[in-house]
Amino acid sequence: VIAALPYDNPAPPSGPRIASARRLPDGSIELTFTDVTGALHTRSSDRAIGFELCGETEGSCRYAAGLAEGDHVALPNDGKPVMRVRYAWADSPTVNLFDEVSLPAGPFEVAIH
Repeated sequence: VIAALPYDNPAPPSGPRIASARRLPDGSIELTFTDVTGALHTRSSDRAIGFELCGETEGSCRYAAGLAEGDHVALPNDGKPVMRVRYAWADSPTVNLFDEVSLPAGPFEVAIH
């Protein structure tokens, strides 16, 4: 945050950033974030919105809501192929995932390992 430099504010330089995405044995996707102050939280809902599960083909992306806990978000298995995950992938996305100092998670697209 800009105030961190001139005012010696201990605020982090960015909000939560994606670190990795992995498939769990039940087929769900676990996203791990870095630069999270405290824990991830959602606003106005108990689910984190703005995620898309994407297959291999163009047009295969579909929206998914996740559960935030600590520095992770869990996205449920919808029974369709998933190769990558997108977040806030729009011109004016509707999102609600923040950390404890109210910094939002930024847009990303990540392959699943």
